[in-house]
Amino acid sequence: MPPERWEHIAKKHDTIYHMSESTVEKSTMLLNVTLPILAGGAIYLMLSSDVIFIRTVYDITGIQTSGIVETSFFLQLIRFYLPDMLWGYSLLFSLIAVSGCKDIKAVFILAAVFMIIMECTQMHPSVPGTFDPWDIVAEIAALTLAVFIINKLKREEKINEN
Repeated sequence: MPPERWEHIAKKHDTIYHMSESTVEKSTMLLNVTLPILAGGAIYLMLSSDVIFIRTVYDITGIQTSGIVETSFFLQLIRFYLPDMLWGYSLLFSLIAVSGCKDIKAVFILAAVFMIIMECTQMHPSVPGTFDPWDIVAEIAALTLAVFIINKLKREEKINEN
């Protein structure tokens, strides 16, 4: 896409999308989207053999993992909440990168509503999974952390522009 088009998009939406013009910022956004997803998947592979994601990996690859038995409270926190937190964090960065929306509050609300709906659907017997209100708390905490990091990146970018 020609640079003029990026400028048009950035002006049209008055967004942080102009970050896409710089390789450093592009890579920062990409890392904040992909690394949490990969880390969450790795945690599931190591600690959870009984979740839908891992059963799907097994169905696709034929590779079965046994999962580490959660013997400590700390491992239980990691197993049950950290993947959701990482994926929530990634969701907010993804929405910002894809939409280019400057209104982080609106994107935060959209992501939070989506995550709450997804968690609440697990209360229905036809949907696999276990509803856990603490998942919602963990996901909102992750979204909040992502907002702080995005705001920090924006401040640093403004400093570097001056």
